Amino acid sequence: MDTRDSTEYKKREEALIKELDKPNISSHASDYMKSQAYQDFKQYINNHPDYIALMCQGFLFKDIKGLHGYLIDDIIQSRYPSAPSIRTYVDKTTNVDDEKFAVYQWQRKVWFLMNKEKETFLNQID
Repeated sequence: MDTRDSTEYKKREEALIKELDKPNISSHASDYMKSQAYQDFKQYINNHPDYIALMCQGFLFKDIKGLHGYLIDDIIQSRYPSAPSIRTYVDKTTNVDDEKFAVYQWQRKVWFLMNKEKETFLNQID
């Protein structure tokens, strides 16, 4: 990650935050997923998976049990189809500490997929 890329990521994240703050007559995640800001953010993460770590520290992870959980699943599972749903990890939690632990467990699964992808890529180069 270089500073230029981080700046680009932040720009896309801020656009998504603004989009999600707009009043929407529908509460369906699929309606939010159609927005240009969401599509741009998702595509950026897809093209730059190293930014998943930054995404995990961002606003989407502040409230995972609602809309954000659906968005996180869509973003991650579009890049890594075998990734587990974050919602299955956090929906059964009843307090903040359990939720943090559930997110950590989910992240470990995603990191594993990321590392596996990198390893496969490096083996193809050799």
